[in-house]
Amino acid sequence: MHSRRRILAAVLSLACVGVAACSSSGGSSSSNSQASAQATTSASTSSNANSQALANILAPVANEPTSVGVTTPLSKPAPKGIKVVGLDDGIVDENLYYQGMAAAAKSLGWSFSKQSIDDSNPQTVISAATSAINAGAKAVVMVSELQSTIDKVLPLAVQHHAVILDTISSNSAHPGQILASTEDHEFSTQGRYVIAAILQKAAASGQVAHIGETFIPQFATGLIPEENGAKQVLAQYCPKCTMDRINVSYEDVTNGAYVQDIASYLQTHPDINYLFATNAFFVNGLVPALKQAGIPIPMIVGTEPTAANFSALKTGAAQEWFYVPQQVLGWVWTDELARYFTGDNYNIWNTTAFDPQWLMTAQNVQQVPNVNDLNPPANYQAQFEKLWGVSS
Repeated sequence: MHSRRRILAAVLSLACVGVAACSSSGGSSSSNSQASAQATTSASTSSNANSQALANILAPVANEPTSVGVTTPLSKPAPKGIKVVGLDDGIVDENLYYQGMAAAAKSLGWSFSKQSIDDSNPQTVISAATSAINAGAKAVVMVSELQSTIDKVLPLAVQHHAVILDTISSNSAHPGQILASTEDHEFSTQGRYVIAAILQKAAASGQVAHIGETFIPQFATGLIPEENGAKQVLAQYCPKCTMDRINVSYEDVTNGAYVQDIASYLQTHPDINYLFATNAFFVNGLVPALKQAGIPIPMIVGTEPTAANFSALKTGAAQEWFYVPQQVLGWVWTDELARYFTGDNYNIWNTTAFDPQWLMTAQNVQQVPNVNDLNPPANYQAQFEKLWGVSS
């Protein structure tokens, strides 16, 4: 309601400028005033409709999740003793996913371990997966890997009755390969959420949003669906708004040079007033660097936040974050594997169910007692164990 009032006020303010200009021209002031009033009414109606549409888009993530998203239990107990290996390139988010998978595997009577890879070298991915399957792994978890890399492992997986759990990608399923948290299903929707939140903020401030989107070209396969979801909302609800990529190489992400990359872009594009951070690590060190350089700090709306981002929110940082609790996501992926091994509909997570998400703002973050332990819904472990017919 507050946002709608501010949008209406902004539209009326702009309309008044138009009316004043018409009045000063003299002559047919009555007809001009009537036309302006009609235009104001039309603009106000459109603004209210847009405001409600954006609120509807954000409705699923406006409040703290209370459900894991799936209520259909396994049709039979999952087999015991399944060995799961996660390929790990050292990114913090992956470690959190895998912490969740390790705990979930324990509940099912499975084992979980990690194997290190270098994501810039596909051969290390192939070698690690091959080694894991040859050592008895029945499931190998990959995060955002290229289909061409996965293809090199599929014959061995099929031969050993193992499966590749391909997560956070826009690849297609193949024999020996199933998908989880797909970009087309999950992250296209998340892109829509981010832009809806930005447009709400911009309208409330009477702004046209000019958005810089952090983008790693090496991860384009996974990022493009999220970007496409964002563009759909942008085109529909604010054709005057713009969104441009801020390209950052994977090498610069790993060596810290991404801060300079983004700062330089913002310095040479002063019209950017919103930053779409496709991962929270892009913000680490950025705000202090911008302050030091005297570069205006855009409003930041992004995904994959950490406790540090929540702490910044609590102290009034101009940021909003879409939070998918990473450890809970590890349980989601394990549930998908359990459904695969029991012959149930594991694809439910890629069609109708969504990972738990929450739009964290400066207001609702105050409800969180401990930002270092935020994994909603509060009883997610018990919810999953109920689905599996087990108890820890």
